[in-house]
Amino acid sequence: MNTSSIMGLMDVMILLCGVYILYLSFVMIKTGKLKENALMPKDLEMKKCKDVAGFIRYMRAKQIILGGLAVISGAVGLAQDYGKLNSPVLYLGTIVVFIACVVWYCVAVKKASRVFW
Repeated sequence: MNTSSIMGLMDVMILLCGVYILYLSFVMIKTGKLKENALMPKDLEMKKCKDVAGFIRYMRAKQIILGGLAVISGAVGLAQDYGKLNSPVLYLGTIVVFIACVVWYCVAVKKASRVFW
């Protein structure tokens, strides 16, 4: 396995994670219920949330932004690895923005867990 195939695999995983995050966001918004998933800290019990509607309002845009950036980052990475895109600056830029968004999302989840639990 060479470097480009490993990077391609990582880009596919990022893209699929983005799709999964968007799916979880829309399910959370549509049903109005919280489910235990990979985006939530393991020590939180979803049943003990004091204000589910408030939590969903607080987190929905953040989850959609995170999922959208993951999809964009994965797609740009795949275009860079296997397509005709040859822009390392764009590729690295999307990775940096995606990682910054992941950190921002983690901080938001910690804050939400203090406020809504």
